[in-house]
Amino acid sequence: MDQRFEEGKNGLPPLVRLSETGRLEAFSEGVFSVTITLLLYEVARPEYRAGRLLDELLGQWSTYVAFLASFLYVAVIWLNHRAVFARVRFSDLNLHWANLILLLASALIPFPTAILSTALLSGDAYDARIAVALYALVGAVMCLSWLYLFHVLHIHHHLLERGVEPAFFARERGRAFAAVVLYAAAGVLGWVSSPMLALAIFLALPVFYGVTSEGLTEGPLLRARIHKMHQGAVMADARECRRQAAECARLSSIASVPRTKTVLSSMSKSWGALANQIDRLGDVDPDQTAHLARAR
Repeated sequence: MDQRFEEGKNGLPPLVRLSETGRLEAFSEGVFSVTITLLLYEVARPEYRAGRLLDELLGQWSTYVAFLASFLYVAVIWLNHRAVFARVRFSDLNLHWANLILLLASALIPFPTAILSTALLSGDAYDARIAVALYALVGAVMCLSWLYLFHVLHIHHHLLERGVEPAFFARERGRAFAAVVLYAAAGVLGWVSSPMLALAIFLALPVFYGVTSEGLTEGPLLRARIHKMHQGAVMADARECRRQAAECARLSSIASVPRTKTVLSSMSKSWGALANQIDRLGDVDPDQTAHLARAR
């Protein structure tokens, strides 16, 4: 659903069109799925003579490592994307462009993966260095796209869910910038030292960014605080529903027209049922609750 905001309201320029993020997230999920599928096509099927299949399979171990590194990379991109948009309520043109740039960078990943695996199998040291440098370049471009996305969300904080700290995405920019530096360092080390060292870094970086996908500063204590705030909001909503149920029951008891009495009684039961449903939502993770609310 699109919404328009006039100048002077919410601190926005005139006629800013905002939309919910459902279509953006669905499109992104499709791109990530296709990217992961394409990675598998880059794992070469070995040519072998009779009785030599096992040796040939073991001989292309670097292909499997490159595939694993890239699969982890795309999986971590998906985890971080999910964590980001759990905090975003609306999208605008700036956010759409930032997300498209991110998807463009992620769609590039199968290409350097194929080049890297082929170069490592060839055994040529120079080709391996070139392939490592290419992979590091694409990794750095990916992290630059994250940096831009975080910057857009930092300066357009009206897009965020209520309760999300505006400074959160400012801190996340530091995490993205660190990744740019680390991928560049891996490329340099792979060129001057050993491509295998760079490959080890390529494997380690997705693990780190997967662990910190909810943000560097959001440890268990902060997560517990968010859950407590969520439960407090849910309890307040449930109390309001019960108040409405009680008021409808009171009006029903004094109504003189049978039809009015019936309608008010039905409304009282509906408000009570809604309060019970909200109580159950209090035990659901806040991110899941946000998605349920959007679905309604």
